[in-house]
Amino acid sequence: MFITFKFAYQLWNTMTKEDVAAQVAKSAITADQYKTIVGEEYQAPVGTSTVASDSTAATSGTANVTPTA
Repeated sequence: MFITFKFAYQLWNTMTKEDVAAQVAKSAITADQYKTIVGEEYQAPVGTSTVASDSTAATSGTANVTPTA
């Protein structure tokens, strides 16, 4: 993914710094790779976390149901 994002930002101009930063937040690339692509240190947005909360599964609308015969 790193090469794709690098080309998209540097060559094709189809990604912005914010787009590349979003990929760091998604753990698709590292902060070091962000620096290589953008040329600046990665700054995590204030008040955000890259760790999903446990409540996601409870609100996803799915349930573990075992079919009965």
